[in-house]
Amino acid sequence: MAKTIFIYLIYVVVVVKVSNNNETNPATPASTVTEKEIKEGTHPEFLSKIEKLDKARQEAIQFHEYMKECRIHCTNVLYENEIKAAMDEYMQEIQGLREKMLENIENKKRKLKEESENDIIHVHQGVPFLLKENEIADDMNILKKGSYVPPVKKSGKGKKK
Repeated sequence: MAKTIFIYLIYVVVVVKVSNNNETNPATPASTVTEKEIKEGTHPEFLSKIEKLDKARQEAIQFHEYMKECRIHCTNVLYENEIKAAMDEYMQEIQGLREKMLENIENKKRKLKEESENDIIHVHQGVPFLLKENEIADDMNILKKGSYVPPVKKSGKGKKK
């Protein structure tokens, strides 16, 4: 379609130019020959202009194809860079969360250890009464013998003096 329009425009330009050159004698056989050549598409000036326009058209098409490829390439590079930046941000976020979780676990371990140490200290500290020396000795003898004999109650009757 565009090529047809170009050809028609050149045809008009060449016809006008030829008719201006032959205004003095429009009925000359040369003007009819040029009109016939133009209509047939064999006129040299007409062909050269068509060739120039076709060459310019091809150059414009190539230029726009090149620009299209450049834009596509730039868009792909930007896309890949954005993907890489998103992945880097994602990995940093994961690393930060991992460190935070490990820190929380370490804090919980430390608290549990402190609580267990405090429990041991509290259990051993609270002795409600003290044993007398003879009771300690009796307990040691029982442990050495390996058998338990209940202590004899001492009464105030029948004491030897």
